[in-house]
Amino acid sequence: MGYFKLADLANWHASSAYFLSRIKVNTTIYTLNAEETKKSLRFSSVELYQYLSKLNPGESTEIPEVYLGQKRAFPSRLIIYRLTAEQLKLRRKKQEKISAASGFDYKKRQLP
Repeated sequence: MGYFKLADLANWHASSAYFLSRIKVNTTIYTLNAEETKKSLRFSSVELYQYLSKLNPGESTEIPEVYLGQKRAFPSRLIIYRLTAEQLKLRRKKQEKISAASGFDYKKRQLP
């Protein structure tokens, strides 16, 4: 499956369906602080860089319950995978090819 619309995922969740999808770079990820009584502090933003920096290339980790998007409508499970050097090289090469063909500079939007 490719990228997604959060509304579609919410509908699938409501019908008890499972889904597997990549996450867009600009999607905000939250975890729930169940003990927090103040509504504005119940959710805290997840920094993917902190998780990725702890992983070796080729390793993955899981966050069992996250909420996606600003509305935080439904719980999801997030699996984070750090690419190997070879995978990263292939993706960057493909990205450069697409960038040259479309005239759009993807380097401005990529992860550091």
